[in-house]
Amino acid sequence: MGGLTELSTNDATAPQPGKPTDTVAGTSTGAAAGTAAGTAAELIARSNRLGADPRNTNYACGNTSAKGVDVDPATGGPVELLWVKGSGGDLGTLAPAGLAVLRLDRLRALADVY
Repeated sequence: MGGLTELSTNDATAPQPGKPTDTVAGTSTGAAAGTAAGTAAELIARSNRLGADPRNTNYACGNTSAKGVDVDPATGGPVELLWVKGSGGDLGTLAPAGLAVLRLDRLRALADVY
C-alpha cells in the first residue's frame, strides 16, 4: 500500500491502523509485522506455504484474504481494508502485485445496491 502510513491513536478500542483483524498465530514475517504492509506480507507468506504443497491446492487455484486497517491518504483517518488473492494466480508464487486491496466500507455499501 504505497503512500499509506501508520496512524497512532490513544483509543485502544478503535480500529488500529496496520493491525490485522484476522491474524493467525505464528505467521508473522518479522518485517513490517503489525502494519498494513505486514498484513499483506503475512497473507502472502501464508498463501505461499499453502501453495508450496500440491496436496493442498492445484496450480493457479485457491483464494486467500486478510483484513487490516491503514490510514486513508485523503482523510488521515483509519480505513478498513481487505487484501484478496483471487482465482487465476498461484498461491505458491503469490507476490504483492497479485493482491487486490479493497476498502471494506465500500464493499459493505454494495449490500444496499445489490
